[in-house]
This record gives sequence, C-alpha cells and structure tokens, in this order.
Amino acid sequence: MSETNTFDSHLSDANKQSPQKEIQAESVNEFIQKMTGGNRAQIVMEHDKIRKMERHVLSFTQNTDKNRFLNVLLYSEGSVKLTKPPNSNDTEYIHASLVKSRYGQYILGQAPKSNTLNEWYRMIWQYNVQVVVCLLPAINNEECCKYFEQKAGRKVNKGRFTLKTFAIRQELQCVIYEIRMKNSGAKKGEDKEHIFHIVHFPKWKIGDKSPQPKTLIQVFRSVWALEKSMRLGREHEGFVLVHGCSGVRRTGTFVVAAMLCRQIKETKLLAVPAIVAKVRRMRYGIMRDIINYELVIETALTYGCEQGLIDRKNIMYLQTIDKIRDSLKEKKTKERNRETEAQDNGGDTVASTATNVTAAGGEAAGGESQVGQSAAGQTATGGQSAAGPSAATAPA
Repeated sequence: MSETNTFDSHLSDANKQSPQKEIQAESVNEFIQKMTGGNRAQIVMEHDKIRKMERHVLSFTQNTDKNRFLNVLLYSEGSVKLTKPPNSNDTEYIHASLVKSRYGQYILGQAPKSNTLNEWYRMIWQYNVQVVVCLLPAINNEECCKYFEQKAGRKVNKGRFTLKTFAIRQELQCVIYEIRMKNSGAKKGEDKEHIFHIVHFPKWKIGDKSPQPKTLIQVFRSVWALEKSMRLGREHEGFVLVHGCSGVRRTGTFVVAAMLCRQIKETKLLAVPAIVAKVRRMRYGIMRDIINYELVIETALTYGCEQGLIDRKNIMYLQTIDKIRDSLKEKKTKERNRETEAQDNGGDTVASTATNVTAAGGEAAGGESQVGQSAAGQTATGGQSAAGPSAATAPA
C-alpha cells in the first residue's frame, strides 16, 4: 500500500511536522493534468471552496459595546441578522449564531446586556424562538440582564415588548417558565402575541464539576417535549435559543450533545467530529476544552445505551467510558500541578495583547460511526485562531 504524499513527506521522521499539520499533496504533473482537464472551471471551483472556509469579524469589531467579552468573537457568517423597521434606530447586530441541521435548529447566544435587551427580544420574536435554554446558575446583572420574571403573574417591559410569566413548573433537573410575549409594534396582520418557554438549568457552574450525562439527557428530553408541543398547528419550525454568559463553553457543549443524541435517535448513527465541526464553523470558541468534548462523547454513548443500541456491560463500551474518565482525572491532576508550580514561582503571569485578530474557521470532515462502536480517541477539528485584547476576557 503506497503512502499518501504530503508536502513534507521527504523529510526524515525526526523533522516531520505533526500529522495534523500535514497537507495532502500531488505531483506537479498530476496537478497540471487536473487543471488542464478541468480548465477554468476547476480553478473557480477550488477557489470557491477556499472562500467558503473564510470567517470574518467586521460586525463584531464595529459593535464592541454590545459584546460581553473582547476575546469571544462573532463570525459574520452564520450570525443572527435582525431586521430593521423603516425609519428605526434599531440595529441589525446581536452576538448570536445560527446552527441549522436536521438534528435541530439552534441559536447560540451570549446572555443579554442592559443595552442589548431590546435586540434579545427582537431575536426571539423574529426567529420564532420556541424554547430558551438558560444555563446560568442565577440571573443577575453581572452575567445576564434580567429578561424575564421568575415569579408567576409578573411582567417585564422593554420598549414595544412586554413579557409576562404565565406559569412555572419544576421538573427533575430544571425549572420551566411559560412566557407570553406581546409586541405592540407588530405589523398589521401579524400576531401580536408569542408564547415560548424558558428551560432554566441552574446546576452547571463554570469551574465546578460538569453535569452527569444522564442529567443532560433529562434536560434534552424536556426541551424536545416542549418543541414538539409548540410545533403543533404551526407551519414553520422555530429555533431553540441556548445561552450561558458568553454563549460558548456550556452553550456549545449543550448544543453539540443534543444534536448527537437526536442523530442517534433518528439514524442510530454517530458523527462526533462532523457535528462538532459544523457548530464550530458557526460559533467561535466552542469545544476548546477537552473536558467538554469528553462530556459530549459520554453523553452520546449514555443516550445510545438508553436507546438500547449499546449494552452497558459491553467490554468496549466500559473501556471507552474508563478512558474518558481517566483522561479527565489526568487533566485535572495536570491543572493542579500547574497551579501548585505557579504558586511556588510566585504566581506571576504576563497578560499579552494581540493587536491583529484573525478568525480562521477550519472545516473538519467526519464520517458517521455505528453507535455501538467505540468513540474513544476521536478528535474535534475545525481549527480556530483565538486572540483578543486582554481586557474583559472570559471563556464562559
């Protein structure tokens, strides 16, 4: 079997780059033959493919007052675009990203600020949001401007929008609020009221222990049940809006895990790298931490067991779960050792400022695997360049 040529395949083993950095290559003659056979169409096609991988952040840089963190970028590609009524001072910008797939339609957003609350309501209205998933332990002005009341019968007013908390119920892992939203600025012939639900899951604290896979799956089931009930009698499927503080770490993990579970439910297949890459192309910074990636894998496998696709006593399944948990323990041990070493060295850190920010959204190709196969050893690709000013930065 011949080896695949790469641009550094002539180098010795000691000088070779990481396999992740190797570039698929072809001989000059093969390249010329391909270009000759395809003519200009081949060149145009390859250039279009390159362009599709570009990511731009112009809107993000032009709306710094509406961004919670300077190092949590928003790609213009796939971002939420708000419609502006004629002669209105409303803006089109909000720090939120769209992910559309057969396994769910999601908006991943940062929590509203006091100066983006109007845009938050406009987004819910415009995109027919049926369920909002709040992953913050508490609603406070520091991490999230209050956008709904947590007591039944109370209202929140902002501009042309009024939100009344109509009903509240406690489920196993979350609190569900039924919200009735009125828009006094609705166009003639449009509905003036929109009903949606908020699923508040307060048990996921950054820096604390991650939720158990079974716990996440219970929250997914609550969201799916609400989606199903809200779709009855409607022509168009709405979106599920998910947010933490910045809409990256918890938010991305929740959405990817939910999509994978839906994929297992509907197809009995599992494509972890492909779904991670799809969401990463739309939302900057998700799945950077291996802890979150491993939580996603364990949640998907746990759901596969619940669906009867995996035998919980299967040796390969048990070995995969053990590898995931051992990896987490190893990471936590290394982090503790680094903290101890930093304290021994005086704990000095140097904050660097990057003046030029380039957001490169890589694309990963991942095939589907049978759910019963081991998911250990998979790697999330779709590389991104993370850089930003040192002030007000947080990977929440």
